[in-house]
Amino acid sequence: RLASDTSRTDGGGVAIAAAWTLGTTAGAQTLEAAVDGLSPTVFTATAVPGPLTTMALVSPDNQVAVVGTKVAVAPAVRAEDSYGNPISGIPVAFTLVQGNGSILGAAQTTPASGIVSLQEWTLGTAAGVQRLRATGTDAVNGGTASVNITASALPGPAAELVKIAGDNQGGSFNSPVPVTPGVRVVDTFGNGVGGIPVVFAPGPNSGTVSAASVTSEPANGTAFVGAWTLGASAGVQTLVATSPTLRGLSVTFTAIPEPSTYAALL
Repeated sequence: RLASDTSRTDGGGVAIAAAWTLGTTAGAQTLEAAVDGLSPTVFTATAVPGPLTTMALVSPDNQVAVVGTKVAVAPAVRAEDSYGNPISGIPVAFTLVQGNGSILGAAQTTPASGIVSLQEWTLGTAAGVQRLRATGTDAVNGGTASVNITASALPGPAAELVKIAGDNQGGSFNSPVPVTPGVRVVDTFGNGVGGIPVVFAPGPNSGTVSAASVTSEPANGTAFVGAWTLGASAGVQTLVATSPTLRGLSVTFTAIPEPSTYAALL
């Protein structure tokens, strides 16, 4: 913009613009001086980006991928001044902030577009939120700017049943066991896997169960039998948990019933 868009010539025929403030977009900018009856004169100036103020994320945020695999789109960021102009020559460092994953291309310098991209981001083995940070350093003007990049790691395929409660306990004949047996469905890294069918079945002479078929919890992969009522047989009684998703795998719970105090008094 100009402080004034008109100016008068002096005794030597020279007119000087009061002030020319460049616009906020980096690149070539022009100023035209015109007098009635004469061809205009054009002045050119080049506006360069200002100091680094922002590292802008230009790739998708909150991507979702299975643990131990790469996100679909490699994270990319742009170094910008306060008006959104890209800045070249800015060193950018990508660092892992949350999650035990790995990255390729952690240290780069921005080109004319101001954009740098990781070669790849492989998520860690723990399900849940994972995060990395891109930090740019303006060596010319001083200062830094950074942006966090987030991804969600999903559990892998179900791989194992793990006992979490209700094994090796006592109880009374024809009565529910004190601790309800439960398992956790996990992937190869131990992350809970939800939505997996689990079936509990008592062994021979080992009583009955209620709610024998359940589905593992989405949040943590746990599954509990409704109740296990022991039988009337002395000795070890068993309860077996299996899943049609995990053929050939099972876990066995044991309980040894004892006569109740009341029954013994009789």
